Amino acid sequence: MQKKVVNKSIRIISLLVFISIFCSSLYAEDANNEQKPAPVLSELSIPQLKERIINKIHVIRNNPNKFLTNDAVKSYIPFVEDAPFDPAKSNKLIKKLFELGFFENIQLRGKLVGEDRIDLYLILDELPEVYDIEITGNHAVTDQKIESELKLSELRAINQRKLNNIIRKLRKLYQNKNFHLVDIRGEIKLNENKKAIIIIKINEDIKSLIKKVLFIGNKHVRSKKLKSFIPSREDWILGFMTKAGSYQPDQLSQDKRALEYYYKTLGFLAAKVLDAKLVMDPTTKQYMITFYIHEGDQYRIKDLHVQSTEQLSEHQLLNFLPMKSGDLFSMEHVKDSMEILKKIFGEYGYIFVDIQPSIIPNEENRTVNISFDVDLGNKVYLNRLTIKGNKRTRDHIIRRKINFSEGDLLSYQRMEQSKNRIEALSYWDQKDGVQWKINRINDNLADLDLIVKDAKTGKLMAQFGWGGNEMNMQSASAGFNFGVSASDINFLGKGLQFNTVFNWSKQEWALAFDFTEPYLMDRPLSVGYNMHVNKVQRSEEIESINDLSERYMGGSFHTAYILTKWAIDTIFRGIIGIENIKLNRPPTLRPDVCDNPGACAYSKIIQQQFKDGTMGYLNLEVGQDMRNHLLHPSAGYQWSAVSRIGFPTVKFGFWRLDLDYSWYASLIDEYGLVVGFHMHGGYVRPLQNKTIPFKELFNIGGPATVRGFEWGQISPSFNLNPWRNVDEIIGDRFTEPLGGRKALVINLELTFPIKKDYSVVGALFYDGGSGWELPNNLNITQAECNTFIYNACFDYRQAIGIGIRMLQPQNMKIDWGFKLDRRPGETASVVHFSTWREF
Repeated sequence: MQKKVVNKSIRIISLLVFISIFCSSLYAEDANNEQKPAPVLSELSIPQLKERIINKIHVIRNNPNKFLTNDAVKSYIPFVEDAPFDPAKSNKLIKKLFELGFFENIQLRGKLVGEDRIDLYLILDELPEVYDIEITGNHAVTDQKIESELKLSELRAINQRKLNNIIRKLRKLYQNKNFHLVDIRGEIKLNENKKAIIIIKINEDIKSLIKKVLFIGNKHVRSKKLKSFIPSREDWILGFMTKAGSYQPDQLSQDKRALEYYYKTLGFLAAKVLDAKLVMDPTTKQYMITFYIHEGDQYRIKDLHVQSTEQLSEHQLLNFLPMKSGDLFSMEHVKDSMEILKKIFGEYGYIFVDIQPSIIPNEENRTVNISFDVDLGNKVYLNRLTIKGNKRTRDHIIRRKINFSEGDLLSYQRMEQSKNRIEALSYWDQKDGVQWKINRINDNLADLDLIVKDAKTGKLMAQFGWGGNEMNMQSASAGFNFGVSASDINFLGKGLQFNTVFNWSKQEWALAFDFTEPYLMDRPLSVGYNMHVNKVQRSEEIESINDLSERYMGGSFHTAYILTKWAIDTIFRGIIGIENIKLNRPPTLRPDVCDNPGACAYSKIIQQQFKDGTMGYLNLEVGQDMRNHLLHPSAGYQWSAVSRIGFPTVKFGFWRLDLDYSWYASLIDEYGLVVGFHMHGGYVRPLQNKTIPFKELFNIGGPATVRGFEWGQISPSFNLNPWRNVDEIIGDRFTEPLGGRKALVINLELTFPIKKDYSVVGALFYDGGSGWELPNNLNITQAECNTFIYNACFDYRQAIGIGIRMLQPQNMKIDWGFKLDRRPGETASVVHFSTWREF
């Protein structure tokens, strides 16, 4: 029994010894993993280690970061064992390691080994590794916005300096959103593993906006006028769209410069903004800005001189300038005069002409003497032309639009003409545009860089709309319409053009394909073809007809010649094609309208207007297009004349002429105002007393012609019951469209950016027009014509309206037109809506 107890005791003691030894080994292992203290090294400085042989390189990392491996650290060390130590590499090593952003402190120390060898120690005190980031209190600035701007998810290590930088950037984000009183506090906490938890607490407070802008000392210029010339704007009801009311710290200095410059354009040569004070109301926490202005006196021009040259006399040069003796002094006119003179002498090849204005004021009589000194330099010839930025578009596609080449005398006019022709291709990013850069080689030679930036020209687009087809005045679409298209105006970067489109509405559907090679064999000769089929449900647009549809199917071949001899490209185009018209049934009236007084007469008309048949046609066109952009023009013009002959067949035969003109100009560049004017005139007549197809007649009204009216509403139409009570009429369609043989349309539109990036643009418009003169051979009597037909004579109708064009987040166009001459039974307004999505 005693032996068993002893044995049991021995086993227990042995177990306790084993546990003790095991725990000791674990403790020893943990001790080995603790940070090693820096070894006691020599007191030798880095220069004293020069040319000593490196025995061994040691890397000591305190608080190592898992995102930085030992191998990564060693890859930056420029030293090699058994090689001499080079002190010049020490600073570069430390600088590169600090740039990684992982270290608080870096030391490079040496320990003597023998007489001429050293052990090199790289001692790294590493920043705490980021374990988590906690941001609270942010509502106006989302987590996604913070991440996109600060990239906090990429932060691997942190210290107080980095945290302060994060807080500074956050405060800037809030200032951009007008939260100028935001309070942001941050701290770094270390968890049990010595990993950093970043805690950022945000107290946003309220938005602080500019509510009042005051001017003191402005005796000659109204405050309202001054407000329009400075970036700082007072907040208003739509300020969230225009950023009015927004204040930024560097804005006041810009305001002061803008005000002083504006005064100098009005002749106040000594005008100064003495001070600009920003005050926050302690109650409302909103800003008021007060500008203290010293206007001084207005100065007039006494003497104005320009140095004459061999090419032009002083009198000739003065005639080009926007100012003359006796005018009020204007710094704007001085700048404009310098640019004008540079362009004038640039036409003679003096691209680097130096124009120096001399402005001498006379305070006694408040006049200035202005003279422009001219140093022509040498004529400059083009050495090399380089096109840059065209990653997709081939060089030769661009070069064929440039009207000069290497070796030619450089000319500002030809450079500007070439730039406009290249911009008109619409292949480029609209924001960056097309720019010339002149690189001077010597006194007589210069290189030219044409800098462009390719934009996406291919489009796959879906479109939805309401109220008609704004691109086609012949389209009868009304109400809801839908379309898909695939197109490219610079296919494969070769300038090839194609367009495939399908449109559907309750009134019609259409499918078409068009392909064009604009420069055949790199010559100014265009060729292409078109195929199309569309079906028009006439009984939808002409409600009195019983289930009638027309199907148009055809194709054409077109060729054009681009005359580049003149400064403006002129296009001559010819199109020859064939088209088949097929009715689903003979035209008849609906049974419920046959009792109307005009039913018999209208039945004769539709039988004459709607027929089956095939016809050939020839289009002859001429035109010029100097718009600076095909889709979003802000300058330039275009005109075209189109003659269309429908060769006489058994049933059809006609001649039609269309004249079209558009003009665009920027009114006030700083406000982005663009005015556009468009006019269209049309005439069609029968040949050999044949029928004119219904779609070749003019049905005026709708988004493509006169907004505020329905399609065909202001062209000849037929009223089956002119004695009907006005109260019984619903909407604008109380007559049936007949189409006219003559047409006139006038459109005037002013567009302005609602958002500075032009993603939302507003519009004010005026539209007017008329379609008149009846088609031939209607087979009705004069009495029936006088009784039932409206708008047979010229009757100019007008509308005004507002619109909005949106590019982001969704392409959208809305026009709301109001009739200026509303008549009994008509609605006061019509809304035209379309939206599309590009993929």
